[in-house]
Amino acid sequence: MKRLLYFAVSALIVGTATAQSPDSTTMNVTIEGGAAVPTTTIVPVSEPPVKIVDTTYIRTASPKAKGRRARRARQSQTFAMRLDSLIRSQNFLFYPDTMQEIEPSGVRRNIYAQYFYLGIFTDTAEVHLPTSRGSTEQVGIVNFDSPISDWKIMTFDTGWSITFRMLYDSKPYFARLVISSVTGEAVLTLVTPKLTMRYIGQLTRKRRLFDA
Repeated sequence: MKRLLYFAVSALIVGTATAQSPDSTTMNVTIEGGAAVPTTTIVPVSEPPVKIVDTTYIRTASPKAKGRRARRARQSQTFAMRLDSLIRSQNFLFYPDTMQEIEPSGVRRNIYAQYFYLGIFTDTAEVHLPTSRGSTEQVGIVNFDSPISDWKIMTFDTGWSITFRMLYDSKPYFARLVISSVTGEAVLTLVTPKLTMRYIGQLTRKRRLFDA
């Protein structure tokens, strides 16, 4: 009986010895009539919970980036101020890039000849502009000088609106210019006795080389 108990304890020792870990304790078991036999008891170890910290990084603009933004803002402001000065001088030229009859609605056409223009010189207008009829290929030219009357300038958030009247061959002509202070785009609406045209272009102080 003692020998059988000895073998059972030995088998238990071999099985538990392979499962030993650093988190274990050792105890001695004494067999009746024999020497003490060491056995291992596993003791669970509790670890503190892991603390997760959510970190948010806020990227601030560098002084160089702020300087670039300020420079671009100044450029936009300077552009608008120069355009305002040009308009109020009542001494400028409008050069069109496109034209379109709007009553009735026509085809939008590009203008490649750079000598067409509308000139404003204090109290006189010089008109040399192409015209088109609807969707047909019928293209004409209006070419005259006229005194300016009813000159009006209105300022709004993003630009200016100019209206005035002209007279040619005893027939009335009406013009309206809308200029953007942001992009510099100028839209001219010209009402003639026969048709109404819209031109899109830009203002400038200088004549092009093609002008006489």
